[in-house]
Amino acid sequence: MPAITYDALFGRLNQTARKGIDTALNFCKQRGNPTLELVHWVHVLAQNPQNDFAAVRGAFDIKEEAMTRDVVAALDALPRGATSISGISPQLGEAIQEAWVSASLQFGAGRIRTGHLLLGLLKDDKL
Repeated sequence: MPAITYDALFGRLNQTARKGIDTALNFCKQRGNPTLELVHWVHVLAQNPQNDFAAVRGAFDIKEEAMTRDVVAALDALPRGATSISGISPQLGEAIQEAWVSASLQFGAGRIRTGHLLLGLLKDDKL
């Protein structure tokens, strides 16, 4: 079976999720991290008050300070000093695949929303 490409995965993202990936890529470059990681994307999505992450955070009374602290700690643990991005973390692709399974099979959606991503992250302990 052929491997699923990042182009195919990214093509399944809705506009909000795709814009988040693009912003995460720029954020990764600015920080000098060598690899685009899932935590870059989560950080960017958590900053946006207009997406499913914000709605879930509000609905379940998730404390923004605690979440921000955890995300920043994960970002600070990443290697720095790169002048360019050399790759994409396998976990990012796995997260999108999990989100696609939730979006398409559970909800019959044609595009992955940020809420599908969050659901996929919660379903897989290694993500």
